[in-house]
Amino acid sequence: MQNEQECKIIINALDAILQYPKFQISPKSSSFLEYVVHQTLDGNAERIKAYTIAVDALGKPPDYDPSNNPSVRVLALRVRRTLDEYYDKYQHQQLTIKLEAGSYVPQFVNRGECDGRDNTTDMMASQQAIAGSGR
Repeated sequence: MQNEQECKIIINALDAILQYPKFQISPKSSSFLEYVVHQTLDGNAERIKAYTIAVDALGKPPDYDPSNNPSVRVLALRVRRTLDEYYDKYQHQQLTIKLEAGSYVPQFVNRGECDGRDNTTDMMASQQAIAGSGR
């Protein structure tokens, strides 16, 4: 179960990422990332789809059709690249937020406070319990 401390760590990591200049100059990228992280923490990961991102986070009209408009997929690629660039520059982050190709649901990877090891499994086990936790 995602506990309150883990949620705070994730939100702090998100806040730091959103201060990165490339996110600062791209409100759409920032909105995208904020939306998917908060939806996941709120237990709504199953709700994260191109349509909901477009309408809820990016202000697209309700008749938005993701099969005819790739804007969310293109934006997701940009967000992934910007996250990679951010973590290349700031390599010693305790927690990373990842968006795997083919998914809009973020993964929260605890890289360990001191040893630098990847504790993906620990955070993923916690992340899977989010849906019932309500944060």
